[in-house]
Amino acid sequence: VLGGCAPHGHVRADRPGVLVIGAGLQRTGLQSLGAALGTLGYRATGGMDYQLNPELFRAWNRFLEEGDFDGVDDLLRQGDWNATLDFPFNVAYQKLLNRNPSAKVILTVRDSAEAWTKSYVGHIPEYTALRHYGAYVFLLLAGFWGEEADVSLRLKRAAQFHDCDVPAIHMSSLEQRPALLDRCNKGYELYVEKVKREVPSDRLLVFNVKEGWRPLCDFLGVPMPSVLFPHVDD
Repeated sequence: VLGGCAPHGHVRADRPGVLVIGAGLQRTGLQSLGAALGTLGYRATGGMDYQLNPELFRAWNRFLEEGDFDGVDDLLRQGDWNATLDFPFNVAYQKLLNRNPSAKVILTVRDSAEAWTKSYVGHIPEYTALRHYGAYVFLLLAGFWGEEADVSLRLKRAAQFHDCDVPAIHMSSLEQRPALLDRCNKGYELYVEKVKREVPSDRLLVFNVKEGWRPLCDFLGVPMPSVLFPHVDD
């Protein structure tokens, strides 16, 4: 679970539902934000829960493929979470807002689209048959079935929201690569503008983790902690 720092105690533990919705794409400082939210007393669920929890994975895929959000909503309410981050939670910000009227949305961003593309492409290892097979076996042992354990399908599912096809980039020629990277840049920019357009401004914080505690705490209405803002794999 993201946000593994010891709670600072500013958030009431008995408040039901999701209070914070992280709408930022992967590689926008989500681990740092998760740690910061944990320090403030929030309990965040994120991409690793989706990737490694078969029940949550299947519920999310029903939403991504069929639009059925009820299974996800039920699991979130059953779990001990009041904040969400990372894929696929981020791309469901509208559904989460509709189901959690008091929630606030944090859109984490990088300094530029190019900075995001460089980070996103760089953090996904180049495809090899051995690496793919190792991940496939690991996921089968974790309780996933057949195509559920196919890592390439998981990457494609995320890429549809930002149009950044990392396997294609790794396999591209020098002539093809600039156009593919430009698609990533544009996909990032379009996604950021979409969130800004669709989320009411009074419920949205556009946040670069370099800004530290003040804008985050002001937005959430909690005191600033005395510890340094965490920076984890930014």
